[in-house]
Amino acid sequence: MNFSDSALNAFRYALTLIKADNHVQLILVNVIEIDEHSVEAMEAMNQFETLKSEVPDYVERLEIVIKHGVLIDTIVETVTALNPSLVIMGTKGKSKSLMHSESNTSMLVKKLDRSVMVIPQHMDQIRIDNIAVAVDDEIDSPHHLEIVRNLAEWFGAKVHVLTVQQPVARLTPEFHQADTLSFYFDELDYHHTFAEDTDVLHGIENYVEDHAIDVLTILPKTHAHFGQPSAGQLTRVLTLQSKIPLLILD
Repeated sequence: MNFSDSALNAFRYALTLIKADNHVQLILVNVIEIDEHSVEAMEAMNQFETLKSEVPDYVERLEIVIKHGVLIDTIVETVTALNPSLVIMGTKGKSKSLMHSESNTSMLVKKLDRSVMVIPQHMDQIRIDNIAVAVDDEIDSPHHLEIVRNLAEWFGAKVHVLTVQQPVARLTPEFHQADTLSFYFDELDYHHTFAEDTDVLHGIENYVEDHAIDVLTILPKTHAHFGQPSAGQLTRVLTLQSKIPLLILD
């Protein structure tokens, strides 16, 4: 929480999520860089006091954590110690010409072995009517899908399960994870679509645009516990350029 426009937008998005289940504890984390002076800590506390006036009465538990240290490492250490169910961060994003670079958010997503929701700075309307979940036939930690189920139940959202596959490698109807998806989503309004595209990113982006998706969910294997870890390229690009909230289940 650095009080930038993107961070404040993520804060307000988090308040909307908590409204659906006010038993959730909200923790705001701020890191003072090690080369900054104590005055920054005082300014941070003053800004937090201002933010408190925006917190509605339905938020029962609010905690503020201020740390000193190197930004990325300190956030990772703090999140690991706090062990939250979900981390919510804002992002300015990057233009496509800068997709080879990184942002603080994309670096944190890669380092955090934790489920993260990334909120684009431009989001000015918060709604969750349609949630897309991009999956392949190897879901490393299916229990993370409970977060999607909770969101769908809280907001009465439709769940779009999406599998993007090569045109020459169609999956058979015996999709290996079908029982897993049914376990988490059968009581919801959900549908599984198999889309053919030679480029997974292109296939996901087309589906998101065509179906008015409000939240895109991916299950990367960056920190896979059972399969081979991935390099996280798709996660990085989506983190940098997604136009809607990106829920990374890890």
